[in-house]
Amino acid sequence: MAKSGFVYQVAVLWLQTLVLAGCALTQNVSFIARRDFVAGVGPVSVAVGDFNGDGRQDLAVANANSNNVSVLLGNGDRTFQVAVNFGAGVHPFSVAVG
Repeated sequence: MAKSGFVYQVAVLWLQTLVLAGCALTQNVSFIARRDFVAGVGPVSVAVGDFNGDGRQDLAVANANSNNVSVLLGNGDRTFQVAVNFGAGVHPFSVAVG
């Protein structure tokens, strides 16, 4: 878990946008309102991890139709910076964090 204290629930809508919902880790679980974030074209997979070592949860999104992976760095307040895209070969369909 990152410093933000939130667990992110993410979904990818094919050929559309990345959708994020989250819940606070408290005794009474509550969900934040849906938020959409722009990734590449044809997002098909998403992974959550701390990619820059700042203790905040970031997102990686495989974009099958734009042949790249988008990384959205977390701000720690349930928002993300604008996506940075990295070439990933032809039709990437999955990302994973381990």
